[in-house]
Amino acid sequence: MQVKTRRFLILTLLIISSFSVLPCFAQYEAHTQLNLPEGAKARLGKGHVNEITYSPDGSLLAVATNIGLWVYNAETFQELALLTKDGGAVLNVLFSPDGSLLISGDYDGSVRLWDATTWTLKSELIKRPIGSILSMALSPDGTTLASTTGRLLRLWDVVAGAFKSEFIAPAGTFLNVWFSPDGSTLITVSDDKIQDSPFVEHCDKQCQVRV
Repeated sequence: MQVKTRRFLILTLLIISSFSVLPCFAQYEAHTQLNLPEGAKARLGKGHVNEITYSPDGSLLAVATNIGLWVYNAETFQELALLTKDGGAVLNVLFSPDGSLLISGDYDGSVRLWDATTWTLKSELIKRPIGSILSMALSPDGTTLASTTGRLLRLWDVVAGAFKSEFIAPAGTFLNVWFSPDGSTLITVSDDKIQDSPFVEHCDKQCQVRV
């Protein structure tokens, strides 16, 4: 009698547990179907997070992951879009100062400019040799983008969607890059222990770089 009672209790607990798990799957169902590649039925997991940033007005949250660029409502955390091309990893992400553009730096060496309203791809910036985009920075006026790829520091015209110029580090790797608040100076961090390197000609004589 005790054995039957024990079996009944175990079965009851299993049934209750199965019903309690169902809502958990339901709340994730939407994003597992979002922007799936052709032929795929569902997505398991949302990818390793590489970088996170808010839009200038704080209404959006962009998350760079190994499966693409997720965009969320910053208040409700509802998924709004998954921006990806060929399923590549996104390493860096930033918004333009006016919030109209979302810029991604990808593992495949491309910089992509996304419309932050329609979530469509506006332009793709690629120049050989290519390599993973390790860091990015946007000038305060939103017109010039700096990106680093190994020993290469590249400047891009955001408005025209075109390459401007590049600087090759004499040694080491560029790890990060920033613009000064007035846009006159570009600061980089590298692992080559070089303390001071003028970089005027590659910035159209408008800025200097210290490495």
